[in-house]
Amino acid sequence: MLYILWGQDDYSLGESLEEIKRGIGNQALLAANTTTLDGQQMTLDQLRTVCETLPFLAERRLVIVKGLLERFEPRGKSSRRKKITRVTNHQNEYKSLGAYISQLPD
Repeated sequence: MLYILWGQDDYSLGESLEEIKRGIGNQALLAANTTTLDGQQMTLDQLRTVCETLPFLAERRLVIVKGLLERFEPRGKSSRRKKITRVTNHQNEYKSLGAYISQLPD
């Protein structure tokens, strides 16, 4: 199952995440089955590895990726060549990430 939590209201985002955590199952095993990744630094291979790790004595794992959407936002001024390269890289990352997410189980 995939949830995307996004917005300016950190309190509501936190509450939504806590609700998801409560719905996962055995709360005693939640920490062992939760991984948080930095979306600014993670690679698709890291995401795959974490998502494909079997849960420990539970039905599901929780993978939290923080800051992934900000990774694709435009940054400050840079040369035209750097912008073109960045846009191309972002398009490739979007496609790869989208392809991977589409094959995740419900």
